[in-house]
Amino acid sequence: MDASLSVAFVVTQFKTHLQHAHAKKLTDRVLLAAVATYGDKEMSVRAHLTLVARGSLFLNEKKGNPVQSSSLCLAALMHDIGKAAVMDNVFGLPRTLSPEEDIIKRKHTVLGGQICQKLGEPFISVAPWVRGHHESWNGSGYPDGLKGETIPHALRFLRLADVIGALRISRRYRAAFSLEESFEILQTMQRNGPVFDPSLMPFVDDLLALTK
Repeated sequence: MDASLSVAFVVTQFKTHLQHAHAKKLTDRVLLAAVATYGDKEMSVRAHLTLVARGSLFLNEKKGNPVQSSSLCLAALMHDIGKAAVMDNVFGLPRTLSPEEDIIKRKHTVLGGQICQKLGEPFISVAPWVRGHHESWNGSGYPDGLKGETIPHALRFLRLADVIGALRISRRYRAAFSLEESFEILQTMQRNGPVFDPSLMPFVDDLLALTK
């Protein structure tokens, strides 16, 4: 199945799950639909999406709410939807990916943006954020290699919250990292990068506390 067919399939699946999601709030329905669409490629999908949303909103508040909170929450819940369009099972492997596998994995950002574009509003508005949630402060991220102050605030919040949300949940092949281990990993990433907006690093302890 080529990428365009994969995107169309995921759009159809997501719309169906969203229509049948039993919840009053849009964000609750989106969470249920995203988990159902994404399926079993990784464990603890719901927990991860919830942590990313919580962390992103926390950072947004600490920085004076430069981003509309409802849109940021929606982007956080949709940020990995592109993984559902990646046919190759390269997510959750207990080893370093080969160069070819890494290229496949990185496609989920672009595909996620395309899926949001085809879902209509309010998803179109957050499509650029879904596409760019792996951009890094030093320009080493993907898919567009954005750097420093050119990175929108929403992407900065999503980037840090996404990593913390990944560290603090269990996978099929490993347990969740402890608070101390997660802190050290984040500090190492920042020293070797920097990966994250430096102005967000003072909030790491509080962010980790939200994951208890």
